[in-house]
Amino acid sequence: MNSKQVEFHFSEIAKIVGGATPSTTNDSFFQGNIPWITPKDLSVKRSKYTSHGSRNLSAEGFSSCSAKMVAQNSILMSCRAPIGLLTINTNPVSTNQGILSLELDTNLANVEYVYYKMQTMVPMIEAFSSGATFPEISRKNLGKISILLPSLKQQKLVSNHLSAIDSLVDTKSQMIDVLKSIVDSLYRSWFIDFVPVKAKVEGKQPYGMDEETAALFPDSFEDSDFGPIPKGWELKQLSDIAEIIDCSHATKPEPIDSGFGVLLHVWNIDDTGGITLHETFEVEEDEFHSWASRMVLTEGDCVVTKTGRVAAIGRIPHNLNRNLAMGRNMIGIRMEDSPGFLYAYLLSPLKEIEVIKWLNSGTVMPSLHVKYAERLSVVFPSRAILRKFEEIIEPLIRLIDDSRASCVSLESCRDALLPRLMSGEMEV
Repeated sequence: MNSKQVEFHFSEIAKIVGGATPSTTNDSFFQGNIPWITPKDLSVKRSKYTSHGSRNLSAEGFSSCSAKMVAQNSILMSCRAPIGLLTINTNPVSTNQGILSLELDTNLANVEYVYYKMQTMVPMIEAFSSGATFPEISRKNLGKISILLPSLKQQKLVSNHLSAIDSLVDTKSQMIDVLKSIVDSLYRSWFIDFVPVKAKVEGKQPYGMDEETAALFPDSFEDSDFGPIPKGWELKQLSDIAEIIDCSHATKPEPIDSGFGVLLHVWNIDDTGGITLHETFEVEEDEFHSWASRMVLTEGDCVVTKTGRVAAIGRIPHNLNRNLAMGRNMIGIRMEDSPGFLYAYLLSPLKEIEVIKWLNSGTVMPSLHVKYAERLSVVFPSRAILRKFEEIIEPLIRLIDDSRASCVSLESCRDALLPRLMSGEMEV
């Protein structure tokens, strides 16, 4: 053991709190303002800090079960399916039974240091789990696990260095959000709300738009099945303007450690419309070419998930230098002349409305069949307007790609430092 570190059991440095779920048959139990967090929330968000989940509990729902309020600045850890997703709550919350929360003794442990330390301990924590189908770590067994801690001063120094990297990642992530909101706002303005056309109908110059661009837009509307759309524009199906390709339905190959190419899966699509390769399903060259026979994914292509996280969108960036193909349960979409328009449409509320209309909910799990993806409605403008739209948003999308790549590099740096700092091999 490192002489500068002291061994504790988790039960010695933290009060470990379990969670619970009220009856899901009573809707009123989930119509309150008590934050209630589940492993799914941790899986979707994957953030260092958490203030709430996708649902809240009412006071009645909270008191109807054995849920507890977890103190602010505790560590929340998923204890099953999967074990080891971690976050720090920024306010008091409750959780379901899939999460164990550690309310730390701040005289012994720094919450951010323990958060980082536990990231390196997930295999050990899993070893203390039980259950054949769904392994689960109990509150009692978690309390038995040993953790090495340096002095509080050293804990704070280490966590400050790691937090500085995470702050840079957060800054880049915020930039991505801002750039995406600009792309989304422009798409909404031009192709959903028709703001430039409405201005011209009223005899006004579209606000903030130069005369040359404004001249591209019509000054009247015409009826369509979608409702009034700009004159000369068309209501089309997605398959009319883009190439839509289903994934292979062949037997799933065996992954290898370092392969010729990657088969994308739902976990490779983040919640911002990007592609992440933190975890990859890599295959041999012949397997890759077999699965990519319908479509080798290239810059600007989009993939849409068919099941699970139905209609999750991922766009292939310009700086992801890997051979990529679709894995199971994905649809590939390509619009070679206007990839930015395609991306903006797929992230728009119009696409969401269309997906709900065509969603196959008659099965056990909702799914989006490729034939329904082909029928998604798109308001399609003139080619001149498409070219102008691409001209404006293409540099923004490249900035999004570059910001995502910076996040990956920073996270890789942090992950390389993490075990060395936690073990005491490297000091600050």
